[in-house]
Amino acid sequence: MSNININHSRKAPEYMPSVYGNTPEMRARDLPGMASVELRELFPDLPKPIYVDDNDDVNVFVKQTEDALRNVDMSMITPETSVNLCCSEHGFVIFGGKPYLTMLKTIKRVVTERTGCRDLRLRVVMYRTPREGEEVVDYYNLREEFDNNVESVCAYDKAVPIETRLGTFYGLEKVYDADKFIYAYYDDPREIYCHKMYRKSFKAFTMNMARYETRSIFHNNMGQIMLNGGSGSAIPMSIFDSEYVSSKYTFSCFMRSSPAGLYCIDADNDLYALDDRVSASSLKNYALSYHLLRTLDNYNMIIDGGRWAWYMAGGGIIDGAMVNGYKDFFDLDSASVPPTGSTTAPGLKGCVVNQSWYGITFPLSMLMPTIIVGDELANLYKYDICNKPFFMSPNAKITQTLPEAVEQLTEITGTDKFIVFDGSFGFINCTESAAEAMVKLAPKIQDKVYNELYPKYIKQRGIEIK
Repeated sequence: MSNININHSRKAPEYMPSVYGNTPEMRARDLPGMASVELRELFPDLPKPIYVDDNDDVNVFVKQTEDALRNVDMSMITPETSVNLCCSEHGFVIFGGKPYLTMLKTIKRVVTERTGCRDLRLRVVMYRTPREGEEVVDYYNLREEFDNNVESVCAYDKAVPIETRLGTFYGLEKVYDADKFIYAYYDDPREIYCHKMYRKSFKAFTMNMARYETRSIFHNNMGQIMLNGGSGSAIPMSIFDSEYVSSKYTFSCFMRSSPAGLYCIDADNDLYALDDRVSASSLKNYALSYHLLRTLDNYNMIIDGGRWAWYMAGGGIIDGAMVNGYKDFFDLDSASVPPTGSTTAPGLKGCVVNQSWYGITFPLSMLMPTIIVGDELANLYKYDICNKPFFMSPNAKITQTLPEAVEQLTEITGTDKFIVFDGSFGFINCTESAAEAMVKLAPKIQDKVYNELYPKYIKQRGIEIK
């Protein structure tokens, strides 16, 4: 008999509203009969979190950041040195952005106090949506927080050439227009199918801090990332290791997390050493919820968060990892190419999209029944140049309400098991039938991860566990 509780559904952190997304009339957590399971009850050895949702005290990250920076060398920064504090838009998505903002503010204060730096600028770098950066700056009041020395940086902004061992790539001038830069990031695994948790900490040097042309090389020309690629990881490491970037780099400061929530801040002058720590913990902790959802049989998902349809977390794992869950992307030995139309996790049968952004290709309707809730969101998809084929598939449907969508998808797929991807860490919102299934699966998943998979992952990457 399991002693794991099945609780009422919980509210995930609030996220920034955007012109790129819709405003749903109802949230998935508010559907009748919705439940939740706690990740640390499913997997008790997950690190104890210090922040899970908006009810937690965000000020805990002040001391966490101060402690992390205590042993960081800042001697390369003087009062006369100009410094760019580079952060990523996605850091403001995780846990609603409050922990990330607190970390950034504390970095600024500590650096200023220790070095006397008089010219510290915040650079908010992002994926590709041109208005998103200004939305972040306005929503989080960054101009006031950083003395009006703030700029958003888009992938289409002016380029700066960077000579690397692989040839010339193009960074973004606004990232590198100071004497030095600080790299403020996070360990969120996001696209496991893209980086395979191999040197993931370097990914932003291409995905955020490089021009769109270099991003495209990373995505497509070094191997198809969602099939058998991974060699694209050589690009961000080559950019970071270049003489140009190395001459400007100072240190990195990361938020550290597990599926259970944020549990510390970590900082280091050596990004490779920091990446080893991040990888070691992520391969162990995120593998639990990753394989739990990959192993779950016969279920549907509800995408219900203010971001692109690939990138909303449920229990710390994004739905995109399930959409591309046909194989274990943590396993570096696996390089198989799937048959056309079978790239999803075996147990995933259908999808309801209740809230998302437009502006990124989301071809799920080609693979399974996919129901869009409401005309507002449907019109965003219909007029999105990235999703022109979406409604060409007979799998694509529109309903006016969320309960109607859930009822319809239950009838189509024959299962009432639903997992909600709403940005949650620490817990998974779901139907009771899905909760009961996860409770039964968890012990087997933990045993397999700890005794078989995690040792293999670590050995593949040559990481030493102390």
